Amino acid sequence: MHGHEFSEVIVVLAGRMTVTPAGGEPIPAAAGHVLVYPSGCLHEEVSDERAPVETIFLAVRSRPAAAVVRAQDTDGRMRTLARWLLELRDSRQPGAAAMAETCAQLMLQELARLLNATSAPEGLVERSRRFMRDNLRRAISLADLATASNMSRYHFVRVYRAARGVTPMADLRRMRLDEAAGLLRATSLPLKAVAPMVGFANEFHLSRGLKAVLGVGVRKLRAGSDE
Repeated sequence: MHGHEFSEVIVVLAGRMTVTPAGGEPIPAAAGHVLVYPSGCLHEEVSDERAPVETIFLAVRSRPAAAVVRAQDTDGRMRTLARWLLELRDSRQPGAAAMAETCAQLMLQELARLLNATSAPEGLVERSRRFMRDNLRRAISLADLATASNMSRYHFVRVYRAARGVTPMADLRRMRLDEAAGLLRATSLPLKAVAPMVGFANEFHLSRGLKAVLGVGVRKLRAGSDE
């Protein structure tokens, strides 16, 4: 574990690594990810021996984030700017220092854009619920949702609950039950066929969920569809 008096911005160019903040969950990172460590944050970095990590990092006087955050450099701008800045740093060409300063400012502006896109509650909830809907049939863990949102599990749950008023896993369960109720009303499929379609292990778990969360049983749902 180590920390710095400055904030650290790490641009992953190749390979894979895992970052573990003190008292936090491990955060995997690979090529195309940008990591931000706030000043004073103790953390440990481990490179994957099968795919050694290659990074460029910047020491930043400001504090871009309150916790370790992982963002996705989808368009590759951060990687391009980081490589350019590294070349300019050691250049003795006239005007190189001014260009390096401009490049660094562009990196910070792009970083702010990426962090805003990553942590904005509206976008986070929309992306997460889309991921849930697209993967409703399969088992989804909290780690899956956090990874898809480029966040640690703790930070993801905190932001999601603040935006939706419920935890992401409770929201996922309600989404599955609502989908199951819709299928039971609209089709004659048996409960054991509906259960795997909405991510439940079996019809017994689904039946209990419908009664506990929606307050309705299968017979009532079927009866309602006939009225």
